[in-house]
Amino acid sequence: MLHQDPAPAHKAKKTQDWLRNSGIDFIPQEEWLGNSPDLAPIDYCAYGIFKWKLFDRQPTTIEGLKRVMTKVWENLDQEKVVNALRAWPNRVQMMIDSHGNHVEHKLSGGKNFENKEN
Repeated sequence: MLHQDPAPAHKAKKTQDWLRNSGIDFIPQEEWLGNSPDLAPIDYCAYGIFKWKLFDRQPTTIEGLKRVMTKVWENLDQEKVVNALRAWPNRVQMMIDSHGNHVEHKLSGGKNFENKEN
C-alpha cells in the first residue's frame, strides 16, 4: 500500500485520481493522518534505521555518499519495516489516547524499537 507525504504533487486531485484509476492501493488524502513523525512509518521506522546504519560510514565524496546510501537502503531490514507497518494501527490508537502528544517515549523503554538489533 502506498503511503504518501503531504507534498503538493501527492495531494493534487490529478495525482489522487490517477492512483485510483490505475488500481494502485494507496491511502487517499482524506484519510491521511496529521503531520506527525510518530505516525508515519517511513519517518519512525525506515528513515530511523537508514540513518542509524549510516552512522558508522564515512564517505569522502558525494559519489561515495550516494553509493553508501544506496547500499544501506537496498539492505534495509524488510522484516523491521513490515513489523512497523503491522504495529501502525496500535501506534495510531496510542496517539489518539494521548490526545495527539508524542508516543515515542511509550515504546520499548523510550528507545526506537526499529533501531535496535534483534
